Amino acid sequence: MESLKRKRAAKACNYCRKRQPAVAADRVDEIFSRLESLESYIRDALAARRDRSPISSPYAIPRRLEPTRRGETVPLTPDEVLGAPSVPSTATQASLSHFANSNVFNTTMDIPLSHSSTTGNLLRSAPAKALLGHYPADLFLHIELRRRIPEALQLSPVPISQIELPTISSHEADGLVQNFFRLVHRFYPVLDQRAFYDLYHRILEDGLRPDIASALVLVVLALGAVSAETPDPRDPAWHPGIRYFTPAIRLLLAESLGSFGGNPILPQALYFAGVYYSYLSRPLLAWRLVHMASTDVQHYWIRNSEKLLRGAQGDSQDQSILRLFWAILVLECDILAEHHLPRSGIEKIVDKLPYPWSDGPSEPYISRWLADLASRRLLNRIHYVLYAGTEPGTGGEAGSDRYSDETQKNLPSLSYELTRQLGAWYQLLPNSIRPDLETTPSNIDDTMVVIRYHTTGEVIYRPFLCQACAIAPDTPCTVTLENAQQCLHHCREYLNVVEHAVRAPTASLENLLHGTMAVVLLLSFAAFSKLDALRVPDLEKLQDKGIRICERWAFPGSSIEQMVVILRALRAKCIDTG
Repeated sequence: MESLKRKRAAKACNYCRKRQPAVAADRVDEIFSRLESLESYIRDALAARRDRSPISSPYAIPRRLEPTRRGETVPLTPDEVLGAPSVPSTATQASLSHFANSNVFNTTMDIPLSHSSTTGNLLRSAPAKALLGHYPADLFLHIELRRRIPEALQLSPVPISQIELPTISSHEADGLVQNFFRLVHRFYPVLDQRAFYDLYHRILEDGLRPDIASALVLVVLALGAVSAETPDPRDPAWHPGIRYFTPAIRLLLAESLGSFGGNPILPQALYFAGVYYSYLSRPLLAWRLVHMASTDVQHYWIRNSEKLLRGAQGDSQDQSILRLFWAILVLECDILAEHHLPRSGIEKIVDKLPYPWSDGPSEPYISRWLADLASRRLLNRIHYVLYAGTEPGTGGEAGSDRYSDETQKNLPSLSYELTRQLGAWYQLLPNSIRPDLETTPSNIDDTMVVIRYHTTGEVIYRPFLCQACAIAPDTPCTVTLENAQQCLHHCREYLNVVEHAVRAPTASLENLLHGTMAVVLLLSFAAFSKLDALRVPDLEKLQDKGIRICERWAFPGSSIEQMVVILRALRAKCIDTG
């Protein structure tokens, strides 16, 4: 792909200069081994930095490499070769399950508490301040904290005896369950479909009861309703499926307060309640439920760790719990990527677990989900390596320095390695689920894969664009400009595909809209920098597209509504300056 044919980074780190010459692209096992070696090295280096070690930077760049034309290699001595893993050729791709279980992108790195990659952090960057003025820290988090919660959605404990269970007809319920497995399960394949249908039919036959099993069925019905509805932001009471969800969440709250991991259905139901809140773009409520699901399912790990470490072979319930661990991690990380909130600690367990379906996925949607797990772990590493701020309690001011001097110096080598890993992730996707990056995706499944690709690329290259815009009108160095252009490429491509992903309700809504705002901000920064290399001649068109995408979901009092306000102010700035 053209976007993957990047030039050699301008500098090589001390570690890379000592590595062995690059291997042939088809030697996948060696590539995996080298990636693991890189992961270990980065972890050790960051640990040393956290310990405030007086040694020099582990990523010190000794000299600048000569620029090359596309496709041309530079003759270097063996100890100077930048031995980053090559992207495997199409003819020698490994299956996704082999790729996932090889720990290519598995790492102990979670998202740092004080990471600086949120949209709110971007609003506080130097280019944003020059354009829009000052915004408070964690703006969108504070908006959500003040946002009114309808009574039916509130996390208010109610005695079980006072919970009114709805009357459901089998005809209506059957349609909602079908919606769930058609529209929700494909992106969150946690439940064992056969086991759930057995439970569902038993409850239909016996009637709803004030127990966890009935709560799970009610949450599934609520998700079947919300996933198929057309949104109406003018309606403050838009929450489809609420008549199923309200009794479900009250049952779950009552049961979870006295639960110590005895029923595996409880964390599943709590997780899907969090997914329901995500459909309504209620990130704080979603975080609370996924946090509860995490702490409950960790009891299961304590009691059954040996079975889970073996991959829960032959046990459908253990396989479902294994999938739940991974699903909770991804949903929690998606929320933490935009809001500074406490962690549940589940990443420390997931680090030890195999990927689900270790014998190989059987359905394309499962392969896509495994790909999503891998991309989330890569994003976590990027947050950790490029955006980790001063941690609370270490004596520094959290978030006071967007990129430390050390990180600034090592950005080229770090971004080069991370970009190679993004390329490896894409190339190792099975043919059946690997979309063409040069064409507009034709379905929602391909769209979500492409969005993950461009989201990751944008976050890798964002520091270069912010750096270039901050020092304009002075001309940045060539490497900075080239990498800033790569950021603009990913921003444009993201904006081209995200509008297809938010036409219908999705649990990824808030992340997708934060991403939309971020890329519009970055494109605007570039345009106002007046640097010829970063020109954005169609900026007004791109800004208008971003506003239209967010307006559709701008519920009153939500952080999305504030995003629209900011984007319109940005658009007005563009008009004012011509």
